[in-house]
Amino acid sequence: MKKRIISKSEDSGITSYFKKQGDQIIVENHQDTSGHAQVCKELREKNNGASGDFHLLASIPKIFINKWTQELGGASPLKKENRDFLIAKINSSEFSDFKTTNGRA
Repeated sequence: MKKRIISKSEDSGITSYFKKQGDQIIVENHQDTSGHAQVCKELREKNNGASGDFHLLASIPKIFINKWTQELGGASPLKKENRDFLIAKINSSEFSDFKTTNGRA
């Protein structure tokens, strides 16, 4: 069966699809993040993510925040108690393109 759109959020850019596979219904989410890594790279090169006393460590697409929330059993990766989890993700090679500063977070 072909994928069908359930919803499309203009705010987050996330599109949700469902498809039937045997007796199961599978929901998939998609967000085009192709240009996001380039924006982060430009921030790293421009000012290393710094603006006065404020330092932006990373810019993470919403699709990954949602995925990490699922990994944490529904808890937000942005909460203080999940700081170690979030820092580990940001510092991993898999998500390093979303860093807006050089070095480790």
